[in-house]
Amino acid sequence: MPAPPRLAFVLNFDAEHELEAGARWTAPKSLKAKLDSLAHEMVLPEGAVVVTPEMRLPEGTEARVWCPTPRALATVARAGLHVPETPSVAIVRQVNERGFAAQLAEGELEPTFFSQSIEALQAFIAQPGPTGLWRLKRGLGASGRGQRRVNAGALSEEEVSWMRRAVIFAPLYVEPELQLEREVAVYGWARRDRGVTLTGVRGQTTDARGAFLRCGRIEANTLGEHKKPMLEAAEKVGTALLQAGYHGPFGIDGYMHRTPQGALQLRALSEINARYCMGWDEKDGF
Repeated sequence: MPAPPRLAFVLNFDAEHELEAGARWTAPKSLKAKLDSLAHEMVLPEGAVVVTPEMRLPEGTEARVWCPTPRALATVARAGLHVPETPSVAIVRQVNERGFAAQLAEGELEPTFFSQSIEALQAFIAQPGPTGLWRLKRGLGASGRGQRRVNAGALSEEEVSWMRRAVIFAPLYVEPELQLEREVAVYGWARRDRGVTLTGVRGQTTDARGAFLRCGRIEANTLGEHKKPMLEAAEKVGTALLQAGYHGPFGIDGYMHRTPQGALQLRALSEINARYCMGWDEKDGF
């Protein structure tokens, strides 16, 4: 008889959608199939299982959730497992929303803008900016979801309609569209009893929309002059997460990009993922 699983994972990769829309959120079949296909990217401990809605698991199995949303925690309870202590959904939403990262980044990328006013957003996008292109980002999104690239200037009716839907729940963020040279992530833990621990650096690849393709563990020294600011940014984020009431796994995304003048520039803090991240492994700890 096989040994009972030691760990059981709820891989709710649509967490940002749930945090945005609340209890009304239901993943469309097309999105659910796409998200389910990402499960193989998670390097789970040997013998661990992925919890499905109909699953019941033996006592003593420990639950882990990709992101502690109400729906994920309800799945844990339905499986007959102890629901882990997690931050409130309000805190989880706050620290995953782009504004939390933008405040900590302190104007690292300029010019940028955010608002829930369609008129104010249109006025900003009408400017040529440094590249003539803008990237619009919803306040809550992951792996390129909730993003759109637009030309500087007047927007089409369809683009304005997209913006109106995007600002229902949170501000819309506007950044210059950049030429990315290298994407990097730093993973770690924010623990109330032990503070911030960084566990690894990843090289990442995304497509033109920002959707996740692959990532792999790399040595921090390969970042050269960018190593120190990336690690300092991750430490700063971990401390801020604890101060905001969040505890658990987290990651930050950063990248190197080419300026219009051809210089290589680092953006150490692009996004915060207050949850597990793609490519997480046992060296990071579960």
